Amino acid sequence: MATLAEVVAQYRRNRKALVHLQAMIEEACTKAESSLSEDPLPGDRLLRVPEVCKRTGLSRTTLWRLERAGEFPRRRQISTQTVGWLVSDVVEWIKSRRERGAG
Repeated sequence: MATLAEVVAQYRRNRKALVHLQAMIEEACTKAESSLSEDPLPGDRLLRVPEVCKRTGLSRTTLWRLERAGEFPRRRQISTQTVGWLVSDVVEWIKSRRERGAG
């Protein structure tokens, strides 16, 4: 059984890791938001998987998981083997995550 001191130490380590993770997410959202704001016609362009991963900081697998759970915009079929997302959908998702994290 862990002593009180060990439990407190573990709590502090976990808290520190959580704060660090939140800072990383905030930084990724800021980078993604700024890179997306450079698009001249955000709603008129489709982003392919590598670009969405780069701009959101998410892995390909996480994109699919979030999409399947209804927590990420639906992909659009570009061709038989190619999908993409509207820039405007990705921008809105990033903004919603930022607002949710700030609240």
